[in-house]
Amino acid sequence: MKISVQTLVMGLTAGLCLSAAPASAFTVLIDFGLSTGHAQGTTTPVTSGIYWNNVTSTAHGAPVANLSVPSELLTTAGELSGVGISLASGQWSSAGFANGGLRSANYLSTLVIDGISIEVESATEDYFFSDYNNPASLTLSGLDPSSTYTLSLWGTRAAADPARWTSYTVTDFSGSSSQNLQTSGTGAGAGGYNGNNDTLIVFENLQPAIDGTLTLAVESVNQSGDPRWGYLGVLGLTQVPEPGSAMLAGLGGLALAFRRGRRER
Repeated sequence: MKISVQTLVMGLTAGLCLSAAPASAFTVLIDFGLSTGHAQGTTTPVTSGIYWNNVTSTAHGAPVANLSVPSELLTTAGELSGVGISLASGQWSSAGFANGGLRSANYLSTLVIDGISIEVESATEDYFFSDYNNPASLTLSGLDPSSTYTLSLWGTRAAADPARWTSYTVTDFSGSSSQNLQTSGTGAGAGGYNGNNDTLIVFENLQPAIDGTLTLAVESVNQSGDPRWGYLGVLGLTQVPEPGSAMLAGLGGLALAFRRGRRER
């Protein structure tokens, strides 16, 4: 049997088209902040059609009060994800735009998670924070231990020097890893902004623990600045498709080429 070059190319092209489907299995976005006063949470879906989740408090510039947490997180498509979130008690505080949250006047179209802009004012104008060198933690549960995930984190608090840095530590099946982000300080962001308006912290290839959990700790870190507070405004969790899906798509393309080749004999 002979397969023409044209048929082979068509089959491979079909396979590549199939394998280039979604960039993620699903993504969830979480807005941390206030439900009253200096912010009102993110109404979902937003005008772009993207669904958000709200973790809210009624306390402004003070320890979290009347904490509200979704029982199950929605994906950006508005579907139930099976993922839950819980926050350690007594560790978190909350604040809004009157205390340096990011508003639309300082957007730069640079804050993107899985191809989705998180520059939604109701999401970026408020935040949770850890207080006075004490880490604050949360746990994501209901994850698939056989899958890998990407965790994207963003925080800010517009304030002039001294600079403030936040440390984010993620614990998964293989252990813990940390990254630091400057969240405050004169000219810390782009365009002379005194907060973070252009940078995300991203942890890739995370594998949940056997019980299907990932743990995040947020704390201040001293990098010749003001080591008192650590900030978290938005969290994005993306489940990465299994590598085998691209291979299967490629094999599907070759199968298509084979079938067409048989017809051309």
